[in-house]
Amino acid sequence: MEQKIDNDEKLRRALSYRWVIFWILAFGYVLVYFHRLCPAVVAVDMMKDLNAGGALIGFLSAAYFYPYALMQLPAGLLSDTWGPRKKSHYSSL
Repeated sequence: MEQKIDNDEKLRRALSYRWVIFWILAFGYVLVYFHRLCPAVVAVDMMKDLNAGGALIGFLSAAYFYPYALMQLPAGLLSDTWGPRKKSHYSSL
């Protein structure tokens, strides 16, 4: 009986961690979406303030994605090396 209660508690905690991770990733998605839209909203003001043309504003808008593209290869290699799961006591569930 004690073992069943312990397993139920482990399962409940694992499911609650999943929701925490989901909300963290959802917040990250909203933040990235906000950063994608910001240059479009302030583009005219940036062009006036920086005395720049459309090409420079486009480059500045795209500069947000250059580090993201650069990190794809190392992040993929690390993900393949370490794997998606950390060995823990939840792996037996």
